[in-house]
Amino acid sequence: MTLAVVARFSDLNEAHVACAALRSAGLQAVVLDGAIASVEPLSQRAFGGSRLCVPLTDLPVAREILREAQAAAAAEALPSDIEIRPHHPAWTLASLFTAVLASSPAGWAVDAVRRRPDPIRITGAVLILGCIAVWLLAVVSAQMQPASY
Repeated sequence: MTLAVVARFSDLNEAHVACAALRSAGLQAVVLDGAIASVEPLSQRAFGGSRLCVPLTDLPVAREILREAQAAAAAEALPSDIEIRPHHPAWTLASLFTAVLASSPAGWAVDAVRRRPDPIRITGAVLILGCIAVWLLAVVSAQMQPASY
């Protein structure tokens, strides 16, 4: 049995929901690359996301089922009185600095403060504190400025 990719998903949960929809319609479906997403969810997009696959003979039927499900979800998505704001660029910057703070350089900088100071450790600590300051500025500016449409 040859498998064909019906869709790619950047979110593992969406892939499993779509897989369940296909299975409930009587098709054999499987989510591939789900292990990568469950172990390292932040790098899932780098690997192309999770692939939803069906047998090659069921490909047209599976695409139609997913199209119908997507149209039904879009029709029920949100009431028209809810304002949807686009992603503010400052949040991308804030996410980047959050990732830096959560990584090992942050622990290294904290360790630098406790030990005997040397120029390299102090420089690292200052850089991390600078990252914190830029992150806070990005978050505050994103909250204060309305997003442009």
